Amino acid sequence: MRVEAIHLGKERVPELWTVESVRALAGKGLEGDRHFHEEGAPAGQALTLVEAEVVEDAGLGINADILTDGTIAVGDAVAEL
Repeated sequence: MRVEAIHLGKERVPELWTVESVRALAGKGLEGDRHFHEEGAPAGQALTLVEAEVVEDAGLGINADILTDGTIAVGDAVAEL
């Protein structure tokens, strides 16, 4: 899997930022992100994988504001993971 972009956010701050790397913990999320759950994330809330091609096909840049925090854009087909 090739990672294209990683977006993180802080509590009560609408702006997101892109990082080069992050520590992902199974069932908890991405360290440093507002949706990181030390005690375990609810099902489906640890992180979001989005195919970079889908973002580009929608006419958005890979760093588009529409992407949410805890999002990792990947260059491979997400359905195959």
